[in-house]
Amino acid sequence: MAKTAASKPSQDRLATPHQAPPSLLITLLLGACLFGGFGVFLYLLVS
Repeated sequence: MAKTAASKPSQDRLATPHQAPPSLLITLLLGACLFGGFGVFLYLLVS
């Protein structure tokens, strides 16, 4: 998971250099990972 998150921003930077700044993409990726992990944790906790 860490590998995917680390390699994705460079690909997005090459694919879409003018649509969004790399820092924003990295923030969105980290937020998605954290939100997903938290959601799974809550799901396991409830069930």
